[in-house]
Amino acid sequence: MTNATAAELEPIEVSHEIMSRRVARFADLSYNPDRYSDSRREGAQRKVFNVVGAGLEMTAGGESLPAIEVAEGFNITYVLAKPGNGPSLHIHDANETFIAVNGHWRVIYGTAEDGVLELGPFDCVSVPALVPRRFVNITEGSPDEENLLVAILAGDTPRAKFVDATLEK
Repeated sequence: MTNATAAELEPIEVSHEIMSRRVARFADLSYNPDRYSDSRREGAQRKVFNVVGAGLEMTAGGESLPAIEVAEGFNITYVLAKPGNGPSLHIHDANETFIAVNGHWRVIYGTAEDGVLELGPFDCVSVPALVPRRFVNITEGSPDEENLLVAILAGDTPRAKFVDATLEK
């Protein structure tokens, strides 16, 4: 995107073929179970689908498998997790915005994990860059039912780091 003023913007045309490559069908999404070094730990198990953007730049991270690989200043991921699960405490070099699609989620922030916000369906929170954060599915009911959270990260390839350095290995 250019830094043109609104008056300087001009429309462009794109082919159906190009637009078709920019569609991600949920049923066709795939995820890499080894993408995040904490994903096999108790309480951190989740499926992270990289929907739009190249994905995070991570130390010791597996392939991101983006559905729509673009470099347009943001990334969108879908996170499916059962109750009691979510990532370990981590930071990003960019803003991260969470939107609960279904279920209830707790967003925990701060190095001491003393900040807590709870989200219900369609609630949204925006976490500033470098603020330690994690989230956990706190949905009551079936312990085997996965719920969906959308995460939007600013930047073409934002970076991430776990606060617990042992997870980076």
